[in-house]
Amino acid sequence: MKYSFFSVIMGLFSLLISCHSKTEQPSAEEQINMNMVMEVHDEAMPQMGALAQLTAQIKAQRDLDTTDIDLAESMKDLQEAHTLMMDWMKGFGAQFTADEIMKGAPLSPEKKVLLNQEYQKVLRVRESMQQSMARARAILGDSMAAESAVEDQSTMKHDSHEHE
Repeated sequence: MKYSFFSVIMGLFSLLISCHSKTEQPSAEEQINMNMVMEVHDEAMPQMGALAQLTAQIKAQRDLDTTDIDLAESMKDLQEAHTLMMDWMKGFGAQFTADEIMKGAPLSPEKKVLLNQEYQKVLRVRESMQQSMARARAILGDSMAAESAVEDQSTMKHDSHEHE
């Protein structure tokens, strides 16, 4: 009985120590570097033009139909994605020097923690952009298909009247 109790205590102690050591020393996956952050930014930033174009297209559709909730929500999502990117870039630039960003200058332990946080933020920015743009494209595709169907029907009616 003493042996099994001692084994349980030692097992719990070992588990506690292993968990504690993992929280103090991040794994290689958790070692975020400036290049990783900038890669995500550099992937998302060129999409800002497409995001602006989609916003304009959704706005044009929204101006035609102010009751369409999907258009209103898509417009809001696109604008939020744009704001997230602008806010992230402003905040990121305020926390890191140009040498740290562009030349890979060494980071203090505090800035390494900040960099991990900024990496998570820029991932959310990219995700927000991708999701809002995909939704807008789907809505525009649906509305364009509906407009095309209406035009096709009116053309068919017009053609059928000509043949009579």
